[in-house]
Amino acid sequence: MVPRSVGQRSVSAAVAATLWLTLLGAVGPARAVTDGPACASNQDTVPGRHGPTDLLAHGTTRFKHAEIDGQDVGDGALTWNVHAEIIGPNTGPNDGDLTGFLTLSVDWDAPDRPTTTFASDCVVRIQTSVGFLDFAHYGGSVSNYPPSTASRAEGTAGSAGGRIMLERVSAGRANVDVEIIACCFSTLDISRNNAVARGSKTGNAFRGITG
Repeated sequence: MVPRSVGQRSVSAAVAATLWLTLLGAVGPARAVTDGPACASNQDTVPGRHGPTDLLAHGTTRFKHAEIDGQDVGDGALTWNVHAEIIGPNTGPNDGDLTGFLTLSVDWDAPDRPTTTFASDCVVRIQTSVGFLDFAHYGGSVSNYPPSTASRAEGTAGSAGGRIMLERVSAGRANVDVEIIACCFSTLDISRNNAVARGSKTGNAFRGITG
């Protein structure tokens, strides 16, 4: 991703991961791809990020050098589907809402490694701007979290956070970055520049659950 998105990620990922851990009790098992609600009713926006936004996108792309906490865990193919929507005027805590979904499927090149999957149940926060899905973060479930000497979550099948960022490059193409945050804040990170990405977006806004 571009430096702006990377800079936002370092702050937002830590905050979102903390929120996710506090919401583990509200997150259920993986389910079909349908819109989920906000992970909590206490929500707010920020000045200059009011109004609705709606992004629906999907893609499949090859990637190299996925990382878990900085350690290379291999290559493969990523399939992703995301809906990120802020509903309503979204000028404060009481006149908007979050809805959407995120599914991730990671088919590893390693022949003995099963497919890693994430499916969301609820939405933590969404931010869009011109040409960007700055971030959309979800609570949900992971299966077959990959092995890593840096990870204490190897083989995890349970509650997790999922996060995606998109930067539009041209029609039908985007820089893609996804994260799956598993047990003990272990984070699987997959990035691919100039990937095929199909979908649409309207509006630019922010809304997220609060503390």
